[in-house]
Amino acid sequence: TSASALTPEECGAPRAKFTNIGFVYSHLGMGEYPKLHSDFGVNLTKGRTYYLHRPIAGMLRFGIDAVWTDLNYANYKVNEYYTVDMSSDYMNSFCIHEMGVGVQVGPSVTVNLFKRLQASAYFRYNPSLYCMYSDDFSAGFGNMFTGGFSLNYGVFGLGVETRFGQSKMKVLDLGWFQGDGGDDDYDEGMYYAGGQGYDGTYAEQKTSDKITSKLSGVRAYICLRF
Repeated sequence: TSASALTPEECGAPRAKFTNIGFVYSHLGMGEYPKLHSDFGVNLTKGRTYYLHRPIAGMLRFGIDAVWTDLNYANYKVNEYYTVDMSSDYMNSFCIHEMGVGVQVGPSVTVNLFKRLQASAYFRYNPSLYCMYSDDFSAGFGNMFTGGFSLNYGVFGLGVETRFGQSKMKVLDLGWFQGDGGDDDYDEGMYYAGGQGYDGTYAEQKTSDKITSKLSGVRAYICLRF
C-alpha cells in the first residue's frame, strides 16, 4: 500500500500527547551590550495536540497544540574587561542564569508517512515568565514565539525548534549593571562577552529600572509521543 492510500487503520491512532526533553543554545541581547551566547541550556515541554478532523487521505491531520509546561534554562559565562589605569586592565568573570516558565498554543500539521512514522510541524505563541540572576535578580514577561519540526517512529522521535522574542524585565537589584556613582563608573573601558568586544562608557542606572532583553535560540530535543 502506498503512503498516499493509507486506510485509517494503517494510519494508526493519533499520538496526541507529547513530552520533549532537549538542549538549548540561546542568545541574549540587552540594550547596547554585546549579544551573549549560552554555554549550557536544557528544556522540558509537555503538551497535547487537539486534532480538528479525521485523517485526510488517511495520512494528514491539522490540529491545535496546547503546551501547559514549558521550562527553559540557559547559562551564560561572561568576561568583563575594563581599564583601571593607563597601564593595567581588570577582568570580572561571572555567570548569568536565565530561567523561563511558559505555555504555548498554536496550529500544527501532522503527516503519517507510514503506520508508525509520524512527522509534525508547528508554530506557536509562547508567553513566558523570564527570570535572570547574576549578582542581582530580575524578572519580567517574555513575549515569545516558537516554531519547529519533529519526526517520530512510534513513541520515540527527534525534533528541533527555534524561539524568538523579547522580555521587559524589572531589575530588583542591579549589581553588575549598577555603579556606586563614583568617577570610575564613567571611565572608558572594554566590555567582552562570548568572543565579542564592545568599547563604551559605563553609566550609573537606578534600582527598579526595566531592561528590554532580546531572546532567541534553538532547541534540539528528544520527542516522546503517546
